[in-house]
Amino acid sequence: MKIAKLKIENSIVTLLIIVLIIAIGIYAYSRLSTENNSPTISTENTRQYKNIERGFSIDYPENLSIKDFDEGDTTHTIVFFEEADGKNFQIFFTPYLGNQVTQERINMDIPDGKIIEPVDIVIGGGIPALAFFSNLELGELREVWFIHDGYLYQLTTYKEWDEWLANIMKSWKFI
Repeated sequence: MKIAKLKIENSIVTLLIIVLIIAIGIYAYSRLSTENNSPTISTENTRQYKNIERGFSIDYPENLSIKDFDEGDTTHTIVFFEEADGKNFQIFFTPYLGNQVTQERINMDIPDGKIIEPVDIVIGGGIPALAFFSNLELGELREVWFIHDGYLYQLTTYKEWDEWLANIMKSWKFI
């Protein structure tokens, strides 16, 4: 009788420990996802840019102006900029046959630039991307490259505006 009672008590203790571990895990996950996904750009001070041709949208600060440059052959450069302080970023996209961003492609597009601190990230909708700093004649840049639906996307801003762009990128969606 004592052995059966001891086995039941041990099973209950084990079950309580498992439940406690799961509860701590859920709490930690919810805290991290709240901190990592909370937008820092107020929706009251943003506008939404939609690119119907490529099927994406992004929320951007309302004080930015936009210029869209058709480069031909369905290649575009879209520049978001603030005239007062020069803060800006650009989105460049062009048809691409590959299905992942490669070091060879980056070296082809930035032959004189140094790729610094490359890191794999995920942007809106679970799209894998490569973020890195480059050092060109223009200065140090933050670049984010990814491929979606047969197009290579390159987002660029100056290094000092890296966090600002990261917060804007949280709103990126393919529609």
